[in-house]
Formats: sequence, structure tokens, C-alpha cells
Amino acid sequence: MGATLMEEQETRKIMAVLSNKNYLLLWLGQLVSSIGSSFNSISLYFLLLQTATSQGFLPLFGLFLVNALVYLLFAPVTGALVDSWNRRKTMIAADLLRVILVLCIPLANSLWQIYLLSALISLATLFFDPARNSLLPRVLESRKELLFLGNSFMTTSVSIAETIGFLAGGVFVVTYGFAAAFYLHAATFLISALCIFRLKVDEPAWEGVKVGQVVSGFIAKVRGGLQLVWSLGKLRSFFSFYFLFALAFGAGNFLFPILVEEGYQLGADAFGYFSGSMTLGYLVGSFLLGPVGDRFDQFRLLTGAVLVIGLSTILLGAVSSFTWALLAAFLIGLLNPVTAVFSRVFVQEEVAEEHLGRVFSLLSLVMQVGMLASLALAFGLLQLLAVRQVMLVLGGLTVLAAVVGPKLTRLAQYVGAGTNAGSTENVISG
Repeated sequence: MGATLMEEQETRKIMAVLSNKNYLLLWLGQLVSSIGSSFNSISLYFLLLQTATSQGFLPLFGLFLVNALVYLLFAPVTGALVDSWNRRKTMIAADLLRVILVLCIPLANSLWQIYLLSALISLATLFFDPARNSLLPRVLESRKELLFLGNSFMTTSVSIAETIGFLAGGVFVVTYGFAAAFYLHAATFLISALCIFRLKVDEPAWEGVKVGQVVSGFIAKVRGGLQLVWSLGKLRSFFSFYFLFALAFGAGNFLFPILVEEGYQLGADAFGYFSGSMTLGYLVGSFLLGPVGDRFDQFRLLTGAVLVIGLSTILLGAVSSFTWALLAAFLIGLLNPVTAVFSRVFVQEEVAEEHLGRVFSLLSLVMQVGMLASLALAFGLLQLLAVRQVMLVLGGLTVLAAVVGPKLTRLAQYVGAGTNAGSTENVISG
């Protein structure tokens, strides 16, 4: 009887999400733009690896470094501004700006131009992502019981798109060239902007809509966001654990194309298969997580996912067969939705709407600081070790973060409390 009732409740939640036209428009826009992003990633990584062969992986390291610095310097700024602007219009403007910037990449004829365009695209994304994550509760009509499912479906859409994009992207780049992939990516951002334009969501009149008010209140907003995170033990522990995770595993995306090219002596098409395996795992994980994820203790689920990601990274470094590498990539993708969905749901449940933009941006900042440190560590290790050995080190650190991190960050004390239940710290209103 209890199981039947639970199934009926889950069915009603699924139908509530899938019948929401605004949600489906947002879902479709992210689905399409994620396909383009996969094509863009393959094109950009191997464009840098192939056009600057004498410099090895240094140009690729430079790309990741530039993008990490953009997040480090501007994440608090964009979050505060997103909290002061109309979020739907912010997303449309960010998408249209990215259309123009991506179209300029094939025209670039030097590394610094590629770095500049990539940095500006990352900056536009820094406005888009917090705006999207902050708008989603309103798209779901402020129904908290739909947040986990809504975020999971959104993550599933991205995984479907990226699976398709990576599997086809490598072959597309080899067949049609880098420029065609960039043009396709620009077109997907335009489609995303059109989908968001059609959203019918009423947003409150934000107190800082005027530019002058935004500028004058910016420092106070950033300070308020920092104080908010620091003052609440649950939020502080959560941010600290994600920092450790990023510190251990954050260089993975930098190392994966190097692993395929240097470790396996393969090209862009093989990297497409590798990334496709990872995103296929992400798709399966997202599909499984959506209906049942909120039945489990979220903190245990999070730390368990980080542990398996670490073990799979060790497997990547230990095997010499590309087939086994594809399996390890699938396992990493399978558990990644837990870390992605849990972070969004946690913040959306614990933080009031008027603070969501800056808190999401601060989370991005914390993750990027950890990833920047991880990137520096990986770059240094590559001067001494082969890429597979570096993967072993990162995998070991990720396992250590999963085992020691909960106690070190005091996250362990919230195990059994869920993301929201029993918390006396769920404040966060004005």
C-alpha cells in the first residue's frame, strides 16, 4: 500500500513537470545548446593540440587556465548582478552574445585571440547559468517537491545532448573541419535564445533593475552572499566539501583529451567516443536519479558518488586498453549527476529566491578555485609523470576527499538529515 502510494506521488510529480510548457521550453533550449557545446569542446581542444604541436599540451593548459581565471575573478560579480536583473532577459542576452563570440572563433589566427574569445564566452556563461538555476524554481511554480525531479530531467536533457554531440562530434570534426563545428554551436545558442524568449514566467520587480542601483549595491550584495554562506554551518560544510572534490578531480577535463591523444595515440574521433561514453553514463545516471534520488539520504549519496568517481579515475590510469578506458569513463559519467543535481537542489531548497544568483555564483567560484589548484597540480605532475600516472594521483586524491572530506568539512554531521529535513538553519530570506 505504501509503495503504491509512493509510486502514485512520483507519477503525479513527473506529470506536473512534463506538462509545464515553460519547463519544456527551457528543457528544449538546453538540450539543443548542449549538442553544440559538445561539438565546440572537441573542436577547440584538438584545434589547440594540433595547431601548436611544438608546445605539447601547453596551449590546452592555457585555455583551461584562462577560463578558470574568468570564473575566479567574475563569479561573485555576475551572481550579484543576476540577482538584480530580469533573469529571462539575462539568459537571452547571454545566448545572443555567445552566438557572436563563437562565430568569431574560426576567424582567430593566434592563441591569444582564441583565449580572449573563450574567456568572453565563459563570462557570458557565468551570467547564463546562475540565471537559469535561479529561474527554475519559478518555472516550476515554486513547488519545492518538484525541484529534485525538475533538476534531474534538466540534467538528463544535457546528458542526452552531450552523448549525441560527443559521439557524433568527433566524426563531424574529422569530416567537415573545425569551423563547421563552431558554426553549428553558434546556431544552437540562437535556438536556445528563441526558446527562452517564449517563456511566460512572471518575475518579481527586482530592487536593483536600474544600472545605477546595481552598481551602488554590488559590493553589499557580494558581501551579503559571502556572509550568508559563512554564517550557516550546513551551507559552509557543503561548499567546503565541493571545494575538496574540485581540488581532487577538477583537472579531469584538462587531462582527458591528453589521455586519449598521448596515452592511446588516438585523435578527435576517439575523444568523441570517450566523451560520449562519459555522457552516456551521465544520461543513465540522470535517468535513474530523477525518480528515486530523493528517497535516499542526499549526503551519503553525494560522498558515495565521489568515492566511485575516484575509483574509476584510478581505473583510467591503470588500464592500457581503450575499451576499459571507455568503461571507466562511463562509470565517471554515471555518478556525476549526483554531484551536479545535488548541488543545485541543495542551494534551491536552502536559499531564498532573492539570494539564489549570488549563492550559485559563489558555488561556481569555490569550484573554480579548486579546479584551478587541481589544474596547476596536474600541469606540474605532467612535467614529471606520464598522463596515466597523473590520473592515478588524481583518482587517489578523489577517493581521499570522499573518505576524509565529510569529517574534515563537518558534512558528516548532516548525514541522515537530507537536504532540508530537520534543518534549523534554513533561513535565508532577506
